[in-house]
Amino acid sequence: MTLFGKKSSEPFDEIKKILNTIFLAANRLADTYWKNQGSNYLTHHHEFFERHLEQMHKNEAIVWAQYDEEDKTAQQIDNCVTRIENYCSSIIQNKPLNKG
Repeated sequence: MTLFGKKSSEPFDEIKKILNTIFLAANRLADTYWKNQGSNYLTHHHEFFERHLEQMHKNEAIVWAQYDEEDKTAQQIDNCVTRIENYCSSIIQNKPLNKG
């Protein structure tokens, strides 16, 4: 951080948040949504079943790549990688840093 400046750690912090979001979504899928998929309560209460499916699909979209639509998780990671590369390019190309 001394070499690149305090702002340079932000993409790494963001990646940590993204990973935590992925782990939380995977945990929710395994412990709640997939486990309760065929429960009698959900099959007899349409409004709860619809909400269950909506939340399950939301968490699946976080964990799995969405090739047929926008993959928000991949976009967030790509953004972080681009920011890291921008910080590192000045060192690789031997240019002075603009610390932020």
